[in-house]
Amino acid sequence: MQFEERLLHMLRTYNKNCRKIQNHFLSTRYSTVILEIPNHLGNNQLPISEKFSLYVIIQLSWTKVKLMLCTVQML
Repeated sequence: MQFEERLLHMLRTYNKNCRKIQNHFLSTRYSTVILEIPNHLGNNQLPISEKFSLYVIIQLSWTKVKLMLCTVQML
């Protein structure tokens, strides 16, 4: 599994709130996801194409992904 896929998998399965967010955006017309990750992990912004989309700022720890902020931007 690629790094981008792992991030999306963690985001999708983190908790009920993430699933609610995913379900909401699955019904929209947005088509790009941008994950913003800490500097020490590499690039700050990682563009990812997906069926659903949102702009998500996450914070990675050793064991989980914490959803910090979620906003939407129309393409």
